[in-house]
Amino acid sequence: MQNREKKKKETVINLSNYIEKALRVKFQGGREITGILKGYDQLLNLVLDNTIEYLPDRQDMSRIGTETRNLGLTIARGSTVLVICPVDGTEQISNPLLRWRLFDDDRQRLPLVYRCHHAERKMTSFFSSFIVLIIIICLDFADGNLVNGSELLLLGPQLLSFEKRSLFVHQGAGFQLSCPVIEADQRLQIQWFKNRRLISPVGGVPVLNLRNASKFDAGSYFCKATDQNGGILSESTQIFVSYFNPPPAPGKLIEVRAKVGGYAIFKPPSIDAAPFYHLQWRWMFNNVLIAPSLRAFISSRGALVLLDVEPNDFGQYSLEVYHDTLKSSPVKYDYWLEQDASGDLFESNIFAGTVLIVWKPHDQVFVKSQWSDEVIFECVAYHGSLENLSIVWKFNQEIIDEQNLNYQLRNFRRQLVVRNPTEDQAGLYTCEASFSLFSTSQERATLSVEG
Repeated sequence: MQNREKKKKETVINLSNYIEKALRVKFQGGREITGILKGYDQLLNLVLDNTIEYLPDRQDMSRIGTETRNLGLTIARGSTVLVICPVDGTEQISNPLLRWRLFDDDRQRLPLVYRCHHAERKMTSFFSSFIVLIIIICLDFADGNLVNGSELLLLGPQLLSFEKRSLFVHQGAGFQLSCPVIEADQRLQIQWFKNRRLISPVGGVPVLNLRNASKFDAGSYFCKATDQNGGILSESTQIFVSYFNPPPAPGKLIEVRAKVGGYAIFKPPSIDAAPFYHLQWRWMFNNVLIAPSLRAFISSRGALVLLDVEPNDFGQYSLEVYHDTLKSSPVKYDYWLEQDASGDLFESNIFAGTVLIVWKPHDQVFVKSQWSDEVIFECVAYHGSLENLSIVWKFNQEIIDEQNLNYQLRNFRRQLVVRNPTEDQAGLYTCEASFSLFSTSQERATLSVEG
């Protein structure tokens, strides 16, 4: 008979979701601690009691501290260690919950050291580092007990999943959210929150149904389950509502003026739509589609920048806008490019040799890393000619390597794409445009990323 190894199921308890839960910890030998858990940091204080050691780094108290916390439990083979960075709730952290599974033999006795990066929620904050040694729970999943015969019991509601989710719905459609709480008795109460604000009364249903969704229903939703022993918060579900509400086309042509040899910028009207990156922009000149080129830049925000304007460029332009995920007809806006007669060809080129950044990136961009696929910075420069003009992108004053897979340069280096932005890509971005060695212009933008 072939022996089969019994698989041990890994159970992850995200203690940061627990709020005011009844707690009982029973140690081998009969010692027992009971109390109300208000956050996972208090769990450490309850369990560790008087065994906490705090060892500050005296070399640089203002920036770095070293904190050591140890439950003193023996780690068994096949156990899973849950490591949580202790914070006070006002800081943002990357990787608040870490997991490490032990497969070595029983002689494994080395301490586990994790580094948690903390950052204050300020634009000019510094980063402080804490080296945290936390062995919170060492579970032997064969019997579900703590090693050494100790027991830890969390009373109250429990969650089926700590997974964050996202959901896209169309305007006018409905959606349904289920609170991922394990079924309990009838005394369980459910509350729903949107963007941290209560939207349902106490004793609400575990399933939230919303019909005829509008842009006002987009946001972050989570539930709170409570009984007589405490409560627990679910992870958030981000709801995105796709909609397209463009303004009507005006009854007359939108006039744009430019000089021969200069540049022209055609700006689209303000369009109320989401997600904005699903908007498609089609620019035409005399009913001929304009393709991106060295002379024609089409922004991801819909604008058309025409460089080195020639006499035959004057005339009628049109813009068609549509949402590529919605069944809606394109909206058309008509423009007219008029020659600026205030100067002749020579006068229009008096700025030749001086680099101008005619289309600038946004000063501030804020995204959430788990919901954002990419961020695009745009920079269009001109100096009276299309020749001998170079554009360099920098991140925190360091030139971005074109081989860096975190970034992509598009459209003659006029677009910098930050792929799947994380906190590591947050910082100062600079577009530096140069003509010869004597004329350089630059524009800066700041990217903020919340984990």
